Amino acid sequence: MKKLLSIALVLVLLTIATACGGGNYTSPSSDSSPAGPATPSSAASTSQASSEPQLAADELENQIVIGDWGGVWNEMAETEVYAPFKAAYPGTEIVSDFPGSSGAILAKLEAQKNSPQFDVALMTELMTIKAIQAGLLEEIDRSKLPEMDNVVEAAIMGNYGPAVLLGEVGIAYNPNLVATPPTKWADLANPEYKDMIALPDIANTSAILFLCQVATNNGGGENDINPGFSFLEGMMDNVKTTYKGDPDIQTLFEREEVAIAVWWNGPALSAKQNGLDIEYVRPADGAPAVRYFINVVKGAPHPNAAYRMVAQYISPQAQQGVVDMVNYGPTNKNVQVPEEKKAFIATGDDLAKLVNFDWAVIAENSNDWTDRWNKLFG
Repeated sequence: MKKLLSIALVLVLLTIATACGGGNYTSPSSDSSPAGPATPSSAASTSQASSEPQLAADELENQIVIGDWGGVWNEMAETEVYAPFKAAYPGTEIVSDFPGSSGAILAKLEAQKNSPQFDVALMTELMTIKAIQAGLLEEIDRSKLPEMDNVVEAAIMGNYGPAVLLGEVGIAYNPNLVATPPTKWADLANPEYKDMIALPDIANTSAILFLCQVATNNGGGENDINPGFSFLEGMMDNVKTTYKGDPDIQTLFEREEVAIAVWWNGPALSAKQNGLDIEYVRPADGAPAVRYFINVVKGAPHPNAAYRMVAQYISPQAQQGVVDMVNYGPTNKNVQVPEEKKAFIATGDDLAKLVNFDWAVIAENSNDWTDRWNKLFG
């Protein structure tokens, strides 16, 4: 199927990695769970717990059901989200349902619309938008979730639940092979990079986001993608190959078959931590953002527990876990990104460089873009 982005990845988008289980270098796709470094850091478990107001334990229901992800994300959640939640609310049982992808979580929400079983759902941006359009999610009552005051603006989508991580698409390069490191997307068309660049396959959400970004930088955008394809045509001599997923681009870098790649920040950082000789650039002319959201399900059978779980996911402890164990950006403004990770994870003023696109427009046009991309790259 031509992925609404690969989303089954698009958002995750539209399918590039539909499985919940995360490998060491699985990128955010519109429909896959995030993955992080091979060996999780222990720093997250010692991070500060949320000091925000909470309901008394006896005010919560005896259960909460979560539409959840597996893999490295769940490893982080077990220690930095669920363990502190259980400590605060020992009478509330946590039931995690791992349907397999954000798309599968959405399908369950739709099937259960008249009798909801999930209390909260974690989904990629595209699937979250689809769920909102289908009337499956509650608007957040901020009086019940004062912790939202600590969420960065980039992680908020209207009146709905907050993002639980911020990912981005940027440029990775081998400093030993690149004499003049790129600083912006426009640089990828420079003749000095002839036969040095790898682009993700169009089945990967990062390719769609790259396309939208260069279209925007050249006078278009997701509503007018033609300038993006014109930019691609102008840099074709520099493109050595396209790659399907994170393990593929890692191998290309290891063999020094390419020197530059359009890549997700999280997997690039994980690869560097595991010995790959690469650096990462957040382009000055915009870094496409990918956001994963948590929301309270409309008609949730355990609403008090649902709100407290959302609060725990955006707590300093959980968000430090996202940084330390999953290698993606935090959504809590009080969380510190270690100095050695700041080149890969946006924080402070760099958050302004993250660009959000209209996923509804992307989903509507992605099949056509896929055809055009495949004709261009054969």
